[in-house]
Amino acid sequence: MVAKLLENTDTVPFDPGFSEHAVIFTPNIESAYNILNSIPALHQRKFQFKMFYPQLLRLVDSTIAFYLGCLLWASYITKKYKDTPKKIEGNSYFGKNVKSDDALHEIDFIISYLEQFEKDCKYYMGKAQDVKPEWDEIINVYKEFLIMNEFLTKAQTTADIKLPSSIKNIDGEQLDKILSQIELSISSAQLEKLYEVKNFIL
Repeated sequence: MVAKLLENTDTVPFDPGFSEHAVIFTPNIESAYNILNSIPALHQRKFQFKMFYPQLLRLVDSTIAFYLGCLLWASYITKKYKDTPKKIEGNSYFGKNVKSDDALHEIDFIISYLEQFEKDCKYYMGKAQDVKPEWDEIINVYKEFLIMNEFLTKAQTTADIKLPSSIKNIDGEQLDKILSQIELSISSAQLEKLYEVKNFIL
């Protein structure tokens, strides 16, 4: 449990456990569209897109949930330990020379794809299907978070983490709920459960 990692220690984990449940986004999207674009007949492409749709939706939803988790965790550890900062353990980016293009490649790809996904749903299925309005907000705030923190290359302690101005100030009860939901999402391997506490910070 994540809470146990925070007991009686001077450190906090960089990743409470999200990474093991993260999906591989770009290669899976590209693979699906390579198949889709290889089909010459429009009616067959429409059928294939409808077959792919649940997988595409899951990829987008899970990926955005992962980035929401990162924002929730950053919000939690900075607010929880604002008076007694702790060292961040396991930050492989610390001290590295991270190029902006490399760090933002996946994020920018997802931002572009969100617009394409909505258009493709309308084109192939006749209407937008389950496109969540919070997706854009989450991914753009996460991009701002990465940039203002210099891609986490200087995040050695919880005091080093900067939060975008759009992140709400959270109190004790909300902190507890966020931690509980993070634990639930990791233990159940369903990062989408994090959407339930999204409004606490955005």
